[in-house]
Amino acid sequence: MDKKSCMEDKAKSRRWGRRAKIWAGLIGLLCLGLLAAPYGMRWLLIVDVPQGPAEILLLDQAGQSLRTGVELYQQGTIQGFLIPDGVPESYRGVEAPIYKQYRIQEALRAAGIPVTAITSFEAHPRSRLERQVALRRWIREHGVCSYMIFTDPLSTRYERMLHRQTFPEGDVRVVLHTSTGKILWRKQWLAIQNTLIRFVYWGLFCRPVLRQEAVMG
Repeated sequence: MDKKSCMEDKAKSRRWGRRAKIWAGLIGLLCLGLLAAPYGMRWLLIVDVPQGPAEILLLDQAGQSLRTGVELYQQGTIQGFLIPDGVPESYRGVEAPIYKQYRIQEALRAAGIPVTAITSFEAHPRSRLERQVALRRWIREHGVCSYMIFTDPLSTRYERMLHRQTFPEGDVRVVLHTSTGKILWRKQWLAIQNTLIRFVYWGLFCRPVLRQEAVMG
């Protein structure tokens, strides 16, 4: 091999070395960004909402949420429970109900909550839009001024947006009770992805309907 060929090989080797370092740096930055994204998105998806007591708690599941709700009731932080699930049409008249509303009611009663402190929607909302419409009507019919919901911290801005669009008059207060636990990278990414999808879907398809409902009262 002559001297010229040797120099060309060395130059080519250096170019490939620089490219390898550049690609390694880019991949490293990408990995770092993926790991840091759940934390960097906090400013976009998480908002601070004033805490305090509320007249009712929207309770849509059992487990830890129910236990926490019972504790809040015993402490006097909430005055009652609203189960945002009615009786599905297919279960009306069934002697041994197995739907969610029935299970939550029975669990609350077993925990010592009086029947007078438990209520639910008559119909079963099939979507979040139907649930917000039903919530607005129920709140107006019963003269309630505040309610509490359990939510993930990454959904606080989304939930606040829904509240403001459901009650644009500003006379109803929402308390967002967030859960704090171990932060898992995969779960954080899924939560961010799901919340962003809900933002887009709600803005395109649901907001106009809810706005019309608010105008009609």
